[in-house]
Amino acid sequence: MTMNKWRHALTCCLVVLVAACSGSDDAPVPEDRKMPTASVRATAQSVSSGSTASLQTSLGATVALDATGSTPGSGAIASTNWIVSARPTGSTAAIADPTALQARFKPDATGAYTLELRVVDSAGGSATATLALNVGPAAATPSLVTAVSFEGTSTQAPLQSVAIGTPVTLDASSSSDPAGGSLTLEFSIVTKPGASTAALATTGSRTVFTPDVVGDYLVRVRATTSAGTVADSLHPYTVNDGAPRVLVSGNVSAPVAQGARLRAAVGNVVTLQGFSAIGFGLTDASWAITRKPVFSQVDTLTPNGSNGVRFVPDTSGSFVVQLTARPSAGSALETFAVTVEVDPGPQIVVSALASPVAAATGPSFLAAPGRSVTLRGTGSNDPAGGSLTYSWALRTVPSGNTGTLATPSEETTTFTPTIVGRYEVELTVRTETGLTATQSVTLLVGTSMPTAAVERQSVLALVGQPARVSAAPSSSPSGNALTYSWAIDASPTGSSATIANPGAITLDFTPDVAGTYTASVTVSDGPLSAVVPVTITALSPSAGVMPLTYTPGVSRYNRATGRLVVASAAPDALHLIDPVAQSDVAIPLPASARALSVSPSGRWAAVLHDNTATLVDLSSQAVVRSFFTLGGKNDLAVLNNGVVVLGGLVSSSFGGTQQGYLVIDGVSGNTLQTLPMTSFFSGSFRMQFADLSNRLVAVTDCCGSPQVTAVDPTTSLLTHQTSPSISVNSPGGAFWLTGDQAYVVTAASALHRTSDFILLGNLLPPLTGGFFSSSLRLLSFSQSTGTGESVGLESLINTTCCDSSPRLPASFKRWTGGLFFAATDVALPSIGNDQSYGLAIFHAADDRRLVLVQTGGDRTAALGLRYYLILR
Repeated sequence: MTMNKWRHALTCCLVVLVAACSGSDDAPVPEDRKMPTASVRATAQSVSSGSTASLQTSLGATVALDATGSTPGSGAIASTNWIVSARPTGSTAAIADPTALQARFKPDATGAYTLELRVVDSAGGSATATLALNVGPAAATPSLVTAVSFEGTSTQAPLQSVAIGTPVTLDASSSSDPAGGSLTLEFSIVTKPGASTAALATTGSRTVFTPDVVGDYLVRVRATTSAGTVADSLHPYTVNDGAPRVLVSGNVSAPVAQGARLRAAVGNVVTLQGFSAIGFGLTDASWAITRKPVFSQVDTLTPNGSNGVRFVPDTSGSFVVQLTARPSAGSALETFAVTVEVDPGPQIVVSALASPVAAATGPSFLAAPGRSVTLRGTGSNDPAGGSLTYSWALRTVPSGNTGTLATPSEETTTFTPTIVGRYEVELTVRTETGLTATQSVTLLVGTSMPTAAVERQSVLALVGQPARVSAAPSSSPSGNALTYSWAIDASPTGSSATIANPGAITLDFTPDVAGTYTASVTVSDGPLSAVVPVTITALSPSAGVMPLTYTPGVSRYNRATGRLVVASAAPDALHLIDPVAQSDVAIPLPASARALSVSPSGRWAAVLHDNTATLVDLSSQAVVRSFFTLGGKNDLAVLNNGVVVLGGLVSSSFGGTQQGYLVIDGVSGNTLQTLPMTSFFSGSFRMQFADLSNRLVAVTDCCGSPQVTAVDPTTSLLTHQTSPSISVNSPGGAFWLTGDQAYVVTAASALHRTSDFILLGNLLPPLTGGFFSSSLRLLSFSQSTGTGESVGLESLINTTCCDSSPRLPASFKRWTGGLFFAATDVALPSIGNDQSYGLAIFHAADDRRLVLVQTGGDRTAALGLRYYLILR
């Protein structure tokens, strides 16, 4: 046999009949034999044969491995095999079901792992793909301590949100019997999810439970006195699978939204205050009651400070109070309505054995002395059915009062106080057999409760850094001097932090443990006081930090999918990041990105290059197509159906160019429409798609009017353009829509209404004027409709010709509510002992802040920069 024939026979054996060996020794081996490919998907990361990828996760997380994307070669896939080829010291973790196409792996130690997939087809061909897995420490689990109080027969604490695995402690050690007797405490879980096995571990006056299933829990603490009376304190919790959310309580004096509904009781003082938008004073302000219950006699509102009013509801039902004012001088009149739902309020009935019941009623507040007060005992009764005699008496009166009871022995009497102060009137009723009962009524003449208010009721701070909240907005309607008393009502387990000066007007508190703290301030103007709570969320300086291995460029966050989309260069790629799972998938791009848009649904991303644009399917993580843009473009927007709208220079029929829109079906590449712009732009412009109203909003970076263009929801064609005769210019072209898309915020921090682009104010103060000057700019802005919080990154821009690069901030700005009240800045953390500086900021789907940062300096062009994504 010749040497060639021996080689041929040996080849037939080695390839296991991939090419069938015929009876002839000269049968050739096919040269088109295909080899299989091995494809690994782990969470949102993917890697194929001959390449590697790196996935970041945390200790205790489960990594889902998927080989279904692998392809066979010349035969069908015969086997798949997963192995752990490298692991940290001490790890014994194994891949569950290592021969299946879909497997799971749970790391048991921090460090670097290497996971390999080997795919073999029936023709003997094989392929291998490798996934590098970097496992960091597990996220810290906070704990929650709740102080239990009994204020009546049944009280309910505010709803609190905690994460699965968070130990919840209820401490009733401060409970006491007003009569001086002993208390018996009983703890029980009244409600929990059906699959939960959570149980209470009680020691003395404290109990602890750890929620184990997402859902709602209700814990009851019952106190029983030695005399047999019972009071309950109910504590509801909602459990999620993420970090705790802060729920903020409010009162009638705190800022409320248009159309808000407040609650009060008959006889309470309801105080309403009008505020202006972003530093402009209200003009031509007027208040009116536009609706009230049928039997109400309240016709007027009493002025209360600047642009404020108060009134005392006299019957239960709905009161609608409307403020009409101009937000700034020369602007149009606007209205702001608040509904006050008034309840009858509790009625106290005191009885003992077979004694009669004395029920004395009267108004709890009078606007001024000299007004007659009617006191009624008509609710009193004798349980035995006999008649009663009545005796009214003034027990406590201010010095100098000359008013007396008109008919002290009648069932109903009247009284006219003559001095401002506190009055206590007592009614004693007597039965025919001589049994008596008493009840007192307190009248506050010319005096009402002080208003306890703080500049904000939710504070975010880092452990070891001070959290400061001022109670300066508090007021006393009577004009008396105020005193303040701060207290920490609840704190995380292990915290020993205290308030340095609890009597100051400003809370200065430094948390020492990560978690949620509940503080309160008691505001007093003498005999009367009011309380308002404050929630302090303390974050670990290193929690929720994800390193990036590339320089991030333009970025967009999508709340529908919870993913951040970031463009990078060298290599050119689009990164799809899951900030919760800390996964990062890179999708190669044909060129560098000048602009980026993500559809509201999160399905599509459109990337603008120099003379082309690319449509990317984010669900399949693949490029659909690239297409020419008919000339230079400034920006683009992608709709939910993959249609891409480009704006900038469009070729005209006369061979030149004009500014306009180009509408292209990104899936097919077909041009659907070209449309010139009706407004004049000098320079380039940026645009965004407002999906709530199906409109494109465009703003120039230099000179010209903004433009709003309607998008037909059926055909995706542009149908109508409006250009108000107002110049709205945004340096660099950047601008942002608020969460409800009702307002536009420009890089110059100007706030405009989207409907007509009327200027409402500026979020940042001006610095200096002139050409050779510096100014404050917004690099990034986000607003959460869920929490009403707005955040932004402020940059100092030197506008001289010598230095125009921005200085990145080491903290982010905050504003609260629909009126954008300025709140305390939040410092960005140090990472590896290096201060971080903000590049872009977003609100995640769960309303946590998501910040792109860099370390190594506050300039974007510097050596040794490192990049991270922070979620907290």
